[in-house]
Amino acid sequence: MTPRAKVNGERLLKRLDDFAAIGATLAGGVNRQALSTEDRNARALLADLAIERGFAVFQDEMANLFIRRQGKTRTARPS
Repeated sequence: MTPRAKVNGERLLKRLDDFAAIGATLAGGVNRQALSTEDRNARALLADLAIERGFAVFQDEMANLFIRRQGKTRTARPS
């Protein structure tokens, strides 16, 4: 049986607030247009969070951001 993940609600809300602050508008929305400074800052925040947890992070030529969690056996096929 797979153990259930527990969500830290306080931490989750802080993270959402951190992302919402990047490109925040006076009307309460967010403006992070593709490839803008705000978009790059949000991507950097997401990449930093992933790297802190040991995930592999890379971006392709089209600016797609990929975050991958390696399994225990690197040669195993995805299931």
